[in-house]
Amino acid sequence: MDITILFTCPICGREHELTVDFVQYLKWESGELVQNAFPHMSPTDRERFISNLCPDCQKEVFKEF
Repeated sequence: MDITILFTCPICGREHELTVDFVQYLKWESGELVQNAFPHMSPTDRERFISNLCPDCQKEVFKEF
């Protein structure tokens, strides 16, 4: 079963959704590292769980100098 998580980006304020497997979500909620709880998820999507940053703001924040 999947659930949809709603995030609000702390930089731009936009809301964004991500649909994930409920069991994987419970693992993450219980303290599992995000990369272990969601092994097939992209790094960009996993970063949403860590920082709530939307993909566009992630590009700006993490761009290479």
